[in-house]
Amino acid sequence: MILNGVWEFCYDPDDRGKKVRWFAPDFSLPERIRVPGCSQVRAYRSAGSRLRERKVALPEHSATIGLKYACLYPSWYKRTFRIPADWQGREVWLHIGGVKPAVEIWVNGRSFGSTLTSRSPIRCRLTPIAKFGAQNTLALRLYWPPVRLDGMFDCMVAWSGLYRNVWIEAVPRMHIGEIHVDSSISPPAAKIQVSICGSKTAAKPLRVVCKVTEQHGAQKFHGCAELRSAGEGYRTDLPVAMPGARLWSPEAPTMYRADVLLFDGETLLDEAGCRFGLREIRTDGHKVLLNRKPIFLRGGCDDQLYPWTICPPADKAYFAEHIRKAKQYGFNYTKSCCEIFTAEFLNAADELGYLVCQEMPFGLRAKIRQTRLNPTPAFVRLWRGQLANIVKSCRNHPSVVAYSMTSELVVSEQSKSSFEIFQRELPATTRKLAPGALLFDSTSTAQLNHSCGIGRMTPFGKRNTDLIEELVPGQDPLCPLTGPIPGLEKVDLPFVLHEWDWITSLPNPKAAERYRGIPLKLIGVREMIAAARREGVRNQLDVFVECSRLLKHAFRKYCLELARRHPKIAGYHHWLIQDFMAHCPEGVFNEFWDEPRGLSAEEFRTYNDDTVLLLNDYDQRCFEYRGKIPLGVMVSHFGRLPLKRVTIQWRLCKDRTLLAEGHVPLDGVKCGALISRALDIRLPDHGPVGKMELRCEMSSGGRNVCWNRWNLWLVPKILGAELPPAVWTDKTFLAEAYPGIKPVKNAPKSSADCSVLVTGTMDDRVIDFLVAGGRVLLLSRGALREAEGTKYRTEPINYGTDGNMGTMMRAHPALGVFNGETWCDFAFALLINGIRPMDLSVFHPVRIDPIIRSIGHHLTFKDKAYLFEARVGQGRLLACSLKLEDQYATEPAARHLLDSMLRYVTGRTLLPASRVSVELLSAARPQTP
Repeated sequence: MILNGVWEFCYDPDDRGKKVRWFAPDFSLPERIRVPGCSQVRAYRSAGSRLRERKVALPEHSATIGLKYACLYPSWYKRTFRIPADWQGREVWLHIGGVKPAVEIWVNGRSFGSTLTSRSPIRCRLTPIAKFGAQNTLALRLYWPPVRLDGMFDCMVAWSGLYRNVWIEAVPRMHIGEIHVDSSISPPAAKIQVSICGSKTAAKPLRVVCKVTEQHGAQKFHGCAELRSAGEGYRTDLPVAMPGARLWSPEAPTMYRADVLLFDGETLLDEAGCRFGLREIRTDGHKVLLNRKPIFLRGGCDDQLYPWTICPPADKAYFAEHIRKAKQYGFNYTKSCCEIFTAEFLNAADELGYLVCQEMPFGLRAKIRQTRLNPTPAFVRLWRGQLANIVKSCRNHPSVVAYSMTSELVVSEQSKSSFEIFQRELPATTRKLAPGALLFDSTSTAQLNHSCGIGRMTPFGKRNTDLIEELVPGQDPLCPLTGPIPGLEKVDLPFVLHEWDWITSLPNPKAAERYRGIPLKLIGVREMIAAARREGVRNQLDVFVECSRLLKHAFRKYCLELARRHPKIAGYHHWLIQDFMAHCPEGVFNEFWDEPRGLSAEEFRTYNDDTVLLLNDYDQRCFEYRGKIPLGVMVSHFGRLPLKRVTIQWRLCKDRTLLAEGHVPLDGVKCGALISRALDIRLPDHGPVGKMELRCEMSSGGRNVCWNRWNLWLVPKILGAELPPAVWTDKTFLAEAYPGIKPVKNAPKSSADCSVLVTGTMDDRVIDFLVAGGRVLLLSRGALREAEGTKYRTEPINYGTDGNMGTMMRAHPALGVFNGETWCDFAFALLINGIRPMDLSVFHPVRIDPIIRSIGHHLTFKDKAYLFEARVGQGRLLACSLKLEDQYATEPAARHLLDSMLRYVTGRTLLPASRVSVELLSAARPQTP
């Protein structure tokens, strides 16, 4: 009997409902709510207006900042139901598929107590007080106790409600309780573990029969067992041989159904069933093996944002649509942050072949998060009991291949008792309950503090874990072209990258349109638009967003490929698969699961699939014409079968012009292999310059397997000659590179002898030189005031109010071959990373349109630049803070850009530029104490 539908409802702000007996059958609640669902999807009068969210440093620190109808008061649910008269003589049970955060239950005015179970089903025996053939009253009080589960369902969009189905059922006195299936693959077989509830005194033996059927009915297998002892709580194991059965995998997710029948002699007492799949997952060295073949875990972290329902919808079809999209984009695995997925999600994952890690909601935020470090007895009891409930409720799902006890529990901050619980006891319990799954004791135990190293050994002893997942050293400021992933030398288990790459972009200013009529509150977007107006860049905002998005896509591709290039890395939890709120677009998909603009599934799979081609770029993407380009190609193969007679064809093109091509033959590629080969790319002394595309395609036995492509840049070789006379510099490296430039220590007093000065200072002599009509190329490293933000990449989680959210370039001859590009692609990565942009706000009210803009944080849009020009007096200033001097010897892009700037500033034609007064320029210098 399904109890879904419309229930009576009321918030209880003063928590007086128990005292005045709201649970009594004759008391009616004033409002209505639909079950399944949560109460935060709409406004209720009973919530009042007293609950208001205060401002927080980070949205993640808030429980409810993302909700239009936030309310954490206790709430009451109530309804009546009629139990059929012919159910008398049977056991009557109430089933609640999911209720959060905690619940107290009354039936017909009688208390059934309370439970903290919020992530697994609840059932209550109603037989002693059921009114057969009459109306019965069910009352529930939902509340937020201090000791409770805490995960993503309680972060930013904390909700409460009956979020899964509710129903009443009648079963025989002697009936089937739980069914658990342990599967094996060699030979294919299932061990059906059945628990039987009730007591028996008759002489006839109990008999259990199991029929196993393939999902489409094509295969059938049988098992049978007898129980002769009488008593309470029978258990039995039914071995079922399944010769020829198909295994479950992401490519072929074959499901079977076990139907269990309970007989008393020849009389059928009860029947029940469950679904399962045959699969085996284990580790071997640094690899994860699924059905004894290597698999790379391409995980998209899913923090479970549900814009229309807030809580997870009780709808398998909803999740199936999203899982299909995730798989189309190459993902085969997922995990949530300190949260589990509901049965509806797992059913869809089972049918579609999507691997899942269930991570326990044992403390994500605030006090409960800190409690994990030195847990109280009450929390330890909670975690022990809820771990067992959660594991038992989902262990039959073949998609659930791993469990994690918690996340970001830092070993160096743990007490001994905390270590014993999370790294020893809870993993041991999980192994007993779900021996067919892998274990994380904690996904990240270092949190960038790697004093204990990355591995199983800790000051407290060895961790009980199958996999290691960590943030790696340097993950926060990670920059392209800075070498392989560090810190994995002592890793002795398969390693999974934790919250990998953290790449975000500016919010979408058009998101407000999508938030109309949904219970999710828009965060950050209106503030961004207001900041853009305040800083005078509202008309450029769409361009800022596009440039920020392009950096996000390029950097994510680089990070996912970088992970595949390391032999000890077995997978990643890419952060994130879906944006969590509009203010922080970290996902492949936005919060509504729309496909990303300008990034097709086919393109994404070129670097996120079973088999991918990787560029071994030796940390360089820009090259000079000089014969041979030092590049290589790598193959990472995790397909089901080895590859034979492999050929990699490559082509280097400028638009449609072919510069070079060739092929690399391979004898074969084993499953799980990582192979590297050099590309023999030879160029003439001269040719097209600018952005190129290197495209590689791999075939096996004449069949296309995969392809990938990368941007490269070719620039002419700088010979250091042919500059106009009267160029002076105080930069030794420049005088050595250009023999015609005169080395000096100070700026000239006038422009009579020197027309152009290249300097790293902005003292009074330089300003006087500008006023007198001189031209200055300033290589500023602190010569002008600087703004915050030293990363080439965007600020992780859009933290704070400062930082770089991308770059924007306008057309300008000083950029050389980069003139016409709209943002600083990887050719600029090493020129930007580690330095601060120049602060243009010091020139306000004069507005300078920079040549290379550092796009500011979306809440402030600080006016800053890496390259700008201005008129000062009769002269001209071209100021640059790029690391041209630092990278001059090794980076062709640095040499080319500096040469292009020199030729521009010494040329006859200068572009119009804003005029800056001497007073403003003087004030733009760093203030001395």
